[in-house]
Amino acid sequence: MGKLWQNKVAGSRMALPFMAVYAALIWLLAGAVLNHWWLQLVCFATSCYLMMLLNNVHALIRIYSRMVTCTYIALSCTACFLFPSLNGAVFAICIIGSILLLYAAYQNHEAVALVFYAFALWGIGSIVFVKILWLIPLLWILMHYNLMAMSWRIWKASLLGILLPYWFWGSWLFYNNNAGTLVSHFSGMLSAPSLADYSSLSWPQVCCFALTALLLVTGIVHFLRQRSGDKIRTRMFFYNFMWLGLAGAVYTALFPQDCDIAFRFMVIFTAPLAAHFFALTSTKVTNVAFWSTCAITLAVTILNLVVWNN
Repeated sequence: MGKLWQNKVAGSRMALPFMAVYAALIWLLAGAVLNHWWLQLVCFATSCYLMMLLNNVHALIRIYSRMVTCTYIALSCTACFLFPSLNGAVFAICIIGSILLLYAAYQNHEAVALVFYAFALWGIGSIVFVKILWLIPLLWILMHYNLMAMSWRIWKASLLGILLPYWFWGSWLFYNNNAGTLVSHFSGMLSAPSLADYSSLSWPQVCCFALTALLLVTGIVHFLRQRSGDKIRTRMFFYNFMWLGLAGAVYTALFPQDCDIAFRFMVIFTAPLAAHFFALTSTKVTNVAFWSTCAITLAVTILNLVVWNN
């Protein structure tokens, strides 16, 4: 019996080049050239490359598949309204780079340098969006239970890593007699926009979140049911994706006004879970689900392009 088209696409070497061309087309239609979003485009390409490294270096999918990167590209391109944000693009790079380094510290209580650089990237991301600092305790818990890489030296390295960007930024602000900026930055951790206020979002934007949330839940359910087929190391990584993805989804649902950052965070951790589902299932039902998801994703992307350009 031949492979289903779902599996042919998931294991194809042409999937990623095709999605790269697709992403370039979406960025072009969104106005990247007319609006000179060159830095944003470079950051997006860098985040895609880091997602590819995350998949390749840590063998997230137990067969040959580029679905992690492809899914990330597809979900990111649905939200063309986020393309102009350079801060959001930099934030995505910092978070993906941080996770890439943290996973390299798996079961290594001496990986002080890796953890330091990982948390330094997280700290840079927090300069863009300070509320990400609330997830530091969750990261420590995940490092202890899932990555099994926590020790006193590792913990101190993580603190120093978080503080490093603020050491340089704070020194520059004090030098320019602008210390109030630092105070107002950290006060943002305690401020919150209106709860579940979707009035500022168009319905195609809400569709972006709904689609991503559906894929997150589907990926989690599939992983929990089929996790025995993965190596223990891979399972631990996907538990991290699961908890961080849920954190991003809850925050996005409660505070959609921060979707510029929160949605990007959610997509980063949804992509591997959804890719795991698409690459490692092989039934007629999942085949239909795969093509239906592709069609819905394309439809949501087109809707957002139309709304954005109008």
